[in-house]
Amino acid sequence: MHSIGGRVALAALLVIGPRIGRFGPNAVKVHGHDVPMTTLGVFILWLGWFGFNGGSTLAFNDEAPGIIVNTTISAAFGGIVALLLSAIRDERPDVLAIMNGALAGLVGITASANAVSTAEAAGIGAIAGVVMFGATLLLERRKIDDAVGAVPVHLCAGIWGTVAVALFADLEILGSGLSRLEQLGVQLLGVLVVFAWAFGIAYGAMRAINRRIPLRIDPEGEQIGLNVAEHGASTEILDLLVEMDDQRKAGDFTSHVHVEPHTEVGQIAQQYNRVLDDINAETARREAATEALRQRTASLELLQAINSAANDASTMTDTMNTAVHDVCRFTGWSLGHALVVDREDDIVVSSDIWVDNDPERFAAFRELNAEQRARAFDRFWRGDGGGNGSGLGLAVVRRLVELDGGETELSASPSGGVDAIVRLPRATDGD
Repeated sequence: MHSIGGRVALAALLVIGPRIGRFGPNAVKVHGHDVPMTTLGVFILWLGWFGFNGGSTLAFNDEAPGIIVNTTISAAFGGIVALLLSAIRDERPDVLAIMNGALAGLVGITASANAVSTAEAAGIGAIAGVVMFGATLLLERRKIDDAVGAVPVHLCAGIWGTVAVALFADLEILGSGLSRLEQLGVQLLGVLVVFAWAFGIAYGAMRAINRRIPLRIDPEGEQIGLNVAEHGASTEILDLLVEMDDQRKAGDFTSHVHVEPHTEVGQIAQQYNRVLDDINAETARREAATEALRQRTASLELLQAINSAANDASTMTDTMNTAVHDVCRFTGWSLGHALVVDREDDIVVSSDIWVDNDPERFAAFRELNAEQRARAFDRFWRGDGGGNGSGLGLAVVRRLVELDGGETELSASPSGGVDAIVRLPRATDGD
């Protein structure tokens, strides 16, 4: 029974082919995602084998305990041999190899559990472990991708168990009336006939079905997993990977990924978000440093331009005019004006140098004609003809100055703008 399942599995492997990335120059071995769960499953199978082999007597008689003991011994020795072989090959024991070795021991003893001694059961299990391990290496060399080891465990160990009946079983218990050599011939013939029948039918049927309905999932579905592609299910780790991949495609790492609380995946997402925070902070620091350097470079270029213009200018007025224009061009200001500082008297004097890149907007600021100057101190009069002001500002100022015995005056020119002049009498002693 086990070898029939192994033959069908081999046919399926040959039709479907290996998983993506399993073989080739950059090949990696794909391990199961949950070794403890795999181990638990093997022990559950091991327990079930007691009923499988022990129940074959169809009665709970004095044969059942011996069958159960032989089953356990064979499985144990199969696992031990696989442990030793994997430790020799990999320099460490391989848990999955041990589990498959135990299963191979269970498969190998199934056909003769009631007809061999405990020592013979140990030998059958040990050889089953060797057969399983060697078959696994052979499949890898032939680039046949058996994800769970079904062919080494069920086909190869099953064939060994069938042959072991003739080599180890008590002929009287078998009751076939054949010699050991004759029994070996029968067992080998059975192996060949069953192989031709089971493998031939399975391979032919799968090839025919595969031509009409592909048995293999498409590459995209294989990459995301059958639970998603075939059943629409998802997992926490898959959701996290999808979010991370979306960030990679968009090139935007400013937002956090979702953190599922109280889970291992949530802890991974939390640490990933911390890495994102550090990266974004460092990016912001570098951008600020780059902007500061850019501004400093632009400032130096401005100073160099002003210095060059000053060297080329024939008068101080030309130098100041060039400087004001360059500063306005650098800063983007629409209006600029040069002021001269008198260091001896510590006063600021307005010059005639202006930069007006928006004449319409600053027309009222730049100049007033004679009629407008005459009316500037009238109440409720506004020089721009509109706006939100009341037109009382200069009128109030004039009245306050007159109360102190002073006088006011406006002067304006197209190049100099508007100056409001206030003259007050000097205070005398005793005032």
